Amino acid sequence: MTSTAPPPDLAGERAALERARAAVEAKITRLVETPRTKAGVVFAEYTDPYIQEGIDSVLEGTIETLQRDLVVFGRIDDDRPWRVGLYGVDDLGDQLVIDWWARLAEKY
Repeated sequence: MTSTAPPPDLAGERAALERARAAVEAKITRLVETPRTKAGVVFAEYTDPYIQEGIDSVLEGTIETLQRDLVVFGRIDDDRPWRVGLYGVDDLGDQLVIDWWARLAEKY
């Protein structure tokens, strides 16, 4: 496959990385503000406590992952530039970094 994308410029890559970092911080803020059952907040009146514990665990695991350094180590030029990193980052649905385990990252 021949790429028609222009070569990356350093300033553009830095801006893309900063946007991804800002998206990570915004997502962490949203997740931290999500009520936890351990804090005595119940998601629904009749929700199973094991389900609530599972939800808490997923939220806490996601926050822990996002608090790690954002490592982006590759780029795939396809219909747009796709940055490849240790974990995926999106900004309200716009994928900024794809997880290196993702199928699209196989091209890298």
